Amino acid sequence: MFTFHATSKVSTFDANRVIKRLSNHWKHKNTVEFVDATDSLQNSSALIKFEAAECELYAHENYIQIKVHTPTQEALERMKNAVADHIMRMANPEELVIKWDI
Repeated sequence: MFTFHATSKVSTFDANRVIKRLSNHWKHKNTVEFVDATDSLQNSSALIKFEAAECELYAHENYIQIKVHTPTQEALERMKNAVADHIMRMANPEELVIKWDI
């Protein structure tokens, strides 16, 4: 179903918090499968299902692993921009740098 993919590893001090905030933000308009592992030895993760795209988020000790999947190149560019913008807002006041690998 999804032909186009992009990934990124974003350094952050609190990956669990960023993923939790982003999941809560997007759950009002999208299907979100969130695993909250903030209080355990594991890491949080989320799968956010948009109308024509998916975003996977995985918390690690010092970074967030992001995977975006879309049916078209144009949709991929839109999703990369939307995900990057939202992650940066959720990480506030920490400033993140997001570089995509395709």
